Amino acid sequence: MRGKGGLVIAIAVLACVAAAVRAQEKPEREVSDKLIGKIDVREVIGRSITVSPDAKHFAYVASSGCTQWVVVDGNKGEKYGMITGLLGGDDSTVSFSPDGKHVAYSAYKRGPEYWYGWEKEPTSGKMVYMTKRWGEMCVVVDGKEGEKYDIVKCVTFSPDSKRIAYVAGRGGKEFAVVDDKEEKQQYDSVSWPVFSPDGKRLAYQASVERKEGPLTTTEHFVVVDGKEGEHYSDVAVLILSIVFSPNSKRVAYSLWKVGLDRRFMVVDGIREKEYKDVGLTPVFSPDSKHIAYGARKSDTGSFKSFIVLDGKEQNLYDDVDFDEIVFSPDSKRLAYKASAERKWFVVVDGKEEKRYDEVWWICFSPDSKRLAYRACADENDLVVVDGDEGKRYEAAVFPVFSPDSKGVAYLAKRGDKWFVVVNGKEGKQYHDILCEVTFDSDTALHYLALSDNTVYLVEERLK
Repeated sequence: MRGKGGLVIAIAVLACVAAAVRAQEKPEREVSDKLIGKIDVREVIGRSITVSPDAKHFAYVASSGCTQWVVVDGNKGEKYGMITGLLGGDDSTVSFSPDGKHVAYSAYKRGPEYWYGWEKEPTSGKMVYMTKRWGEMCVVVDGKEGEKYDIVKCVTFSPDSKRIAYVAGRGGKEFAVVDDKEEKQQYDSVSWPVFSPDGKRLAYQASVERKEGPLTTTEHFVVVDGKEGEHYSDVAVLILSIVFSPNSKRVAYSLWKVGLDRRFMVVDGIREKEYKDVGLTPVFSPDSKHIAYGARKSDTGSFKSFIVLDGKEQNLYDDVDFDEIVFSPDSKRLAYKASAERKWFVVVDGKEEKRYDEVWWICFSPDSKRLAYRACADENDLVVVDGDEGKRYEAAVFPVFSPDSKGVAYLAKRGDKWFVVVNGKEGKQYHDILCEVTFDSDTALHYLALSDNTVYLVEERLK
């Protein structure tokens, strides 16, 4: 009996020693919270809270009575009669510059009709906005007013923010204005201009009306670098999906034959096969050599969906999410979301993964070897990494890999608390987390979190 008692005592002593050692061990994650600003939830309009691209600043639209204003990092801006979306849009949103140092929005004041804002704030910090006074409109860059027109719309910047283009109208005709120079071609209608990734090329949709006796026919086409593409008189609507390849050398867009309810993609100026439906936005691979998009047909009386990869139809499914098509960074792998028998799953390299109630947010690791996505099963969320299921939560969203591809982080929710999960380990809890996790290095990350109506910049360092 004494021997057994001694064994019990020894085990207890070892357990205490182990606990003491664990207490002295440094935590796996060092966390620092920096106060950014307060949010008055009583004044916030809808879902107007916006986080800067670098995930270090926040802004939202607030209102009281008949006035509205923008709050940036807790600092209130000037009050106006109304704050709207950029350039007169319907939604109440604030736009940050790419470096997070500037914000833009549209506002209305009393008096002559007037608004300001920009579609993309240049990295240089230039102030670009539109004004409308007494029926005339113009674009103002750094306080310098441009040419006045009957209408001005669709202001857009090149990716490097060095060039600006917009659509202007005069005398019932519309045309593109690029770097303050009017394009020679004038049309009955012109849509959003699109710059190529290198900023050297420009494309937009245009249309002209042809009258033949009592009949009027509208022809739609795409203008690339000032050259008109094929005219489509049988196409009632040209869907706004002009996409340049990453190397800026290729261009693709989709069209819709409304009368026949048929759609097709045009790639490098060549019509591809017509289908019952095609995705609005084609996806180029990072190396620009491949292009994929979703399509739908009903050859046997029932609709089937599939991916078209470089003009070739892939496997047929009950449905395919046209917006969840992802190439790996090395352009050698393709993953997308499909469904069969009322279950959703990820198809990667042509192979189906496990089926769930839903899947979202497919992402490859930087080295292209790993795959992660969010899944829903039995009303619970989980993140699947390389086919392995993570812990189930009320919500588990936005998985992201570290630069070295070894770490995975995502947001999770249990009860009324949110936290970040890194490599399966849960972090500090907050009332809300306002953005995705941003990795600053292989062992450092940050995000914005909300606790007691206060926004904090949370920076974590992994051991």
